Amino acid sequence: MSESATRYSAGDEVATPDGRGVVAAVLTDDIEFPQGGGEDDYAAVEAGDD
Repeated sequence: MSESATRYSAGDEVATPDGRGVVAAVLTDDIEFPQGGGEDDYAAVEAGDD
C-alpha cells in the first residue's frame, strides 16, 4: 500500500466531489455492482489488498 493510501471503514465520513459522504461498505472480494435501472446492467468492481 502506498504512503498516501487511506483505509476506510463502514460509517467513516469522507469528502467527495459532490460534497460529504459516508462509506457504506468496504469491499474485500470482487463483486458485480448494479448500474442504472436495467436487470442486466452491472459493472465489475475489483477489491484489492490495499
